[in-house]
Amino acid sequence: MMSKRSGSGCRRLWAVAVMAIMFPNVALAATAIVPTNHATIQQAVNAVQGTENALVRIDSNALFTENVIATQSVAIEAGSGFSPTIQAVSPSCGIALGSCAVGFLPDSDAIPMTFALRGVRLHPRNPADSNHRVILVSTRGTWMRRPSSRMS
Repeated sequence: MMSKRSGSGCRRLWAVAVMAIMFPNVALAATAIVPTNHATIQQAVNAVQGTENALVRIDSNALFTENVIATQSVAIEAGSGFSPTIQAVSPSCGIALGSCAVGFLPDSDAIPMTFALRGVRLHPRNPADSNHRVILVSTRGTWMRRPSSRMS
């Protein structure tokens, strides 16, 4: 005899199978949830970046002291009801002097890449030092600095 719980699971499995047959070209988004799936934002970015519709969702109000560097397409967003903060910790941000909380440094110019931040607060490592920034975006050999005073 099948319990209600396993019957419900079978129905969901059949629904997913039918959707996959009806819409084979629709990819499910790769989502990594911090801190549920990964302890750090960087670990979550590494796990999903470059996959179709890659998403890192932060379900925490915590202060994450880390430098987050993405080299392929990814979106990083606060989960519903959360307001996480990323504060730069390292003195280096990939290709530039000074630190940054988040860096998008594409590893290829052959394919279009996207990067999105939604609902996440960013803080520089040391706000008093002009070499410290909150975000760094590179376009294969060039970089653009966004001062922290504009990212409030």
